[in-house]
Amino acid sequence: MSQQLKDGDFAKWGDAAAGVVVDSMNYGGTYYPSEFAWTKKISSVFTPEPDATIDASAITYWVGEGDHQVIMAVNWAAPDTALAWGFRFSSETITMDSVMKAIAAADARFAFSVDTSGYIADITFVVNENETLQVTEKSFWWMNLNGYSGAGLSQQLKDGDFAKWGDPAAGFVTGTMEYGGYPYPMGYVWTTRIHPVGMIAGVPSFAEAEVRVYPNPASDYVCISCQSDGAPVMVTLADMQGRVLVRQQISEEYRMPVSGLAAGVYLLRVQYGNSVAVKKIQVR
Repeated sequence: MSQQLKDGDFAKWGDAAAGVVVDSMNYGGTYYPSEFAWTKKISSVFTPEPDATIDASAITYWVGEGDHQVIMAVNWAAPDTALAWGFRFSSETITMDSVMKAIAAADARFAFSVDTSGYIADITFVVNENETLQVTEKSFWWMNLNGYSGAGLSQQLKDGDFAKWGDPAAGFVTGTMEYGGYPYPMGYVWTTRIHPVGMIAGVPSFAEAEVRVYPNPASDYVCISCQSDGAPVMVTLADMQGRVLVRQQISEEYRMPVSGLAAGVYLLRVQYGNSVAVKKIQVR
């Protein structure tokens, strides 16, 4: 370890059992190897690619309102695909759970489920009627926050944060920690290029003439009118933090009370089959 190295030197450590003695020297009557040869081909150390990211200016699907913003991306395996949404808010921090619920309320293609322990069980995205992105290793998702391991749904996000969920099959471990005698991954890196989610790709949307919400702004009630050809219609009302306040199956004409809501902006999702309309309503 005290060996002085100079420019151009090549130093190599090796297990003596993996090489052959080339020369030896006599020291106190005993011969010791003075030179070993290792003939195995030397490969360069693997340098992992940096964790993929995306700039806020590239995001096309924004949910929420406010001066602060975060980006949330999801990386699936099979196929290896990464998509990103943006979320705006006015509070100092917001939980990952609130961000995901708000995105799910606004984008019917996106959904996530939680197991009995409160951990992510699956995250899905409907590409089209024949393809849905979902996890390949059930009940195992890992969150990366600004390039480091995150705390999951309870993670507090602040302005400028970048949070990414990933299917472990789509990335590789950057480190582990010992917990209860078992090594657990300290972080994952997903190098797949991240694409911004489009506003209208995937699930078809209602035409404006097919769904009407009035009056808007409203103080007592809003009327929801749509043409579903008799199919069941589901309405969901959520606040801008993603908390679902109303989820109800309705007929084509429905009068929703809003007098009990605090003044502000809410997201109303009207869905039947694979068709969905998302509208902002102002309560005053």
